[in-house]
Amino acid sequence: AELDQVANNQQKFLGFGEDDLGYSPKPGQVTVATMHKAKGLEWDRVYLLGVNNYDFPSNESHDTYRGETWYIRDGLNLEAEAVAQVEAIQKQRGYLIGVATEQARSAYVEERLRLLYVGITRATRELIMTWNIGRRDDNPSQPAAPFLALYTFAEASHTSDAD
Repeated sequence: AELDQVANNQQKFLGFGEDDLGYSPKPGQVTVATMHKAKGLEWDRVYLLGVNNYDFPSNESHDTYRGETWYIRDGLNLEAEAVAQVEAIQKQRGYLIGVATEQARSAYVEERLRLLYVGITRATRELIMTWNIGRRDDNPSQPAAPFLALYTFAEASHTSDAD
């Protein structure tokens, strides 16, 4: 019964004060936050900076992502492959090299796409997204695939509104 009251905002958990309820944006003030910390909050205008393929990779082979170079060797995610090998031994089943790497990459891409969704949906009136080329001269970053898809959608919507 008490949980129902809490769920319906009729009662608060004991021991939780106003400070424990989280951040409340203040009108007229700029808030700088990560997308992780912005979950559940909204603002009239949101700026998402650096929406490139390095921070928000697709599952395309040409995209590299943050941290990938630290645990990838010969195109394999060594951590994921080691875990898959141990699981194969434990479950007495076959192990196919590279499958765990692809699964780990897909899971990372999915997580980053969910995070981008959180960032995009924080804006109630205006969303400004930018991308940068990064610091690598040998393989500069490009706009993230979701960024390009949203841009194409917005341009098409704008063009059809003008017609």
